[in-house]
Amino acid sequence: MESQRRMLDELAKLATSAAGVVQGAGQEMEQMFCQRFERLLDSMNLVTREEFDAVKAMAETARLENEALSKELQSLKKATKPKSAAKSQTTKTKAEATKSKAAKSETAKSKATTTKTKAAKTTTAKSKTTAAKGPKSTAKKSTAKKSAKTG
Repeated sequence: MESQRRMLDELAKLATSAAGVVQGAGQEMEQMFCQRFERLLDSMNLVTREEFDAVKAMAETARLENEALSKELQSLKKATKPKSAAKSQTTKTKAEATKSKAAKSETAKSKATTTKTKAAKTTTAKSKTTAAKGPKSTAKKSTAKKSAKTG
């Protein structure tokens, strides 16, 4: 029995040392895995939680400022809208005045052209009348000369 006991003691020691070796190997594997995982995360350039929270707070502040500026811009646009409407009416009035001047100028040019045309027609008609009267009076004079010579 003593020999069996001895053998069982030896087996218990062996099992205990084997368990210690297995436990040590497990710890070593865990450390190696953690180191490799940390290297992988470092190569990914990930941010820490503190950095993330800081940037998140900055983005929230910027968004709130953007909304406030947008509201201010809208109120300024509303305030300047009537002035720009008045400016556009003034611009329209100026444009209408320019159109009116152009129309008057066209009318004056048209009247001048009509007057020139009438004057040209009158001159032409007078020329024709003079030309028509000229040979007749010359014919009358020559007939008078012939009758005076004959008579």
